[in-house]
Amino acid sequence: MIHQGALGDFILTFSALGLLKQQIGPVDVLCRSGPGRVACRLGLAERRYSIDAAAFVSLFTDAIDPPAERILKNYDTILLISFSEAVEQVLRRCLRGRVFRVSPRPPDHQRVHVAEFIVEALRAAGLVESPGAIVGPMGRSGSRNRHGVDPDRILLHPGAGSLRKRWPLRHFKTIFGRLQRRGMAPEILIGPAELDVAPRIAAGWEKAQPLVISDPDRLMDNLETAGGLIGNDSGVSHLSAWMGVPTVACFGPTDPACWRPVGPRVSVLRPSRGVPDHALGSDMSRISPERVLAAFMKLRGATFPSESGE
Repeated sequence: MIHQGALGDFILTFSALGLLKQQIGPVDVLCRSGPGRVACRLGLAERRYSIDAAAFVSLFTDAIDPPAERILKNYDTILLISFSEAVEQVLRRCLRGRVFRVSPRPPDHQRVHVAEFIVEALRAAGLVESPGAIVGPMGRSGSRNRHGVDPDRILLHPGAGSLRKRWPLRHFKTIFGRLQRRGMAPEILIGPAELDVAPRIAAGWEKAQPLVISDPDRLMDNLETAGGLIGNDSGVSHLSAWMGVPTVACFGPTDPACWRPVGPRVSVLRPSRGVPDHALGSDMSRISPERVLAAFMKLRGATFPSESGE
């Protein structure tokens, strides 16, 4: 499978990867390095190739370089998750195997989840038999080995690839303080996309030492032992949800009907209630810390007392 997208988009192909592995056999991935490592560690892919490697840059030209061609000719089926008809044509000209291209998301007029859309496209192409619903976590972290999990260690991830997708940092600070007063151990998780906020947190939040992580294996190690995650519409939230971690994701401009994280214990919050999802604005400050805490504790089967009750 060839996929050019970032971690969050790539994780939404995991249902399709799981079906392909179940119904056809081992799957290898050609994608960005980090997402490929995640797929292999979860057992969804056997082997990974980096799409940023020099040999594979030629996929986006008129002809595939010989080193890349030698690798790709070993496969009898190539699944290209891409908008690019040009890349599809290059693959068809150079390879003898079957090439299927699937759009990475549904058309704008279709409010269908990306994972369902991709699985349905594979079913229509005759590659899989559809299970009739989004396939849940299949990797070894899908059922979460409870050994080593600290239920009071809660990860807060204030970042996202776009500033418009970030819940206000002051709300994360409120959550951090309230979890501390409840006797929990919140930690701030910082990835490469939000390094700008780390100094502000370290300087202005009492007892906060941001956990800066860029390595996907280290990220998964931390998620596997966490009691929960509160974050935004980001790759970290998608990975947390898939791994079975209780996850609250704050959404703003993105429609969760299409993009919500897939997992057994996920709650998605948007700025307003009482109006259709697609009509909501992107003022994420209107998602109150109280709503987030209530949603998070509900996932854990508990309630969170008000400040006056603590």
